[in-house]
Amino acid sequence: MLRIARAALFAMVPVELMLAVLLVSGASPPSPLIAMAGAAAVTVLILEAATLYRLFGAERRGGANRRTVLRASCSQLVPDQVRRLVGFDVNGMVSLALWVARRHHGVPYGTTAISYSRAQTSAMMIFVFAMVVELVVAEILLRALGAPVGLRTVILVADAYSVLIVLTVIAACITRPHVVSA
Repeated sequence: MLRIARAALFAMVPVELMLAVLLVSGASPPSPLIAMAGAAAVTVLILEAATLYRLFGAERRGGANRRTVLRASCSQLVPDQVRRLVGFDVNGMVSLALWVARRHHGVPYGTTAISYSRAQTSAMMIFVFAMVVELVVAEILLRALGAPVGLRTVILVADAYSVLIVLTVIAACITRPHVVSA
């Protein structure tokens, strides 16, 4: 059942992508296509929930606590690549919060933090500035060309997300220094 759940999950990605492209391009997909895609999405969600429930039950019979069992079940269901990508984003957001709070991660008492970000932060900030300028110019050009609102929104969100990712990389370099101890 695990293999079927993963295959169904990966099969839904192109379907959702196709629907997104149709909606963003301004074309109105036929109502039966939207209904079928919605039904397929609900079916896949039910299949994923049932698979997670079965994995949870199998792990729970081993005697571990619920949190450990849930973590193990999710790690079996969700592919490693997806978990790593989500973990990268979560760690980046944590780094942004630490940067705003002027805190460091992983610097225990009695150790010395050695920053390595000084040399690269200025270049990364120039890169962020160029990305923000590109975001604004792309929006102006797309408006001038009469691009649909959906297309402009997708490009705006993708550009803004790329700026956010670069900011998280800068924050990670600043808040996660090298550590020297005895």
